[in-house]
Amino acid sequence: MEKIAADVKKMGRNSLAIASHAGKLDQLKSLVDKVVERLRKIDVLVNNAGTNFFMNTIDMTEKGWDSVMNLNLKGLFFLRQSVAKIMMENGRGHIVNIASISGVKVQPSSGHYSIAKAGVIMATKVMALEWADYNIRVNCIAPGAIKTRLYDSIFSFFGEEADQAKGDFEATIPLKRAGEPREIADAALFLSSQASQLYDRSNSGY
Repeated sequence: MEKIAADVKKMGRNSLAIASHAGKLDQLKSLVDKVVERLRKIDVLVNNAGTNFFMNTIDMTEKGWDSVMNLNLKGLFFLRQSVAKIMMENGRGHIVNIASISGVKVQPSSGHYSIAKAGVIMATKVMALEWADYNIRVNCIAPGAIKTRLYDSIFSFFGEEADQAKGDFEATIPLKRAGEPREIADAALFLSSQASQLYDRSNSGY
């Protein structure tokens, strides 16, 4: 985070890196307070924190359930609550929640993850409806397979056959490849920018 923040500063932009656990509410409040203290307002919130592990629901423990729900859904819910109050004071804001295709289509041996991501999709609909009058736009991105360490960890269970298993899986994707993180970042950037908004023709010239 600090390396990225330094790169941003080299571009002449303000930047702030803060370590925080998205599943712990006391840390979320501190995170929001520090950002507002330094930057004075929050225009965009991207809820991207998430985790997963593989376990059949019949064997699910309370600790396993809580670890996924707290980070993927509970943290998202309460972080956007704190940030939305700041956005309401400013009269505008953009929130982008990162869900997953698993929130629509069950991911085998990972039902708790699918349940959490389905909750993210519904939370997005609730936020968008409740906060529209405050000029806060809320959208959700639900990616499929994306090349990340989390994605690679899925195939680590195949041992020496990991590359073959990954290749066989990606062959089932219409584009014959997993997505790149940049593709999700670009979508989030679009949804957080004026490019995704409708303009009043009299003011915009469009």
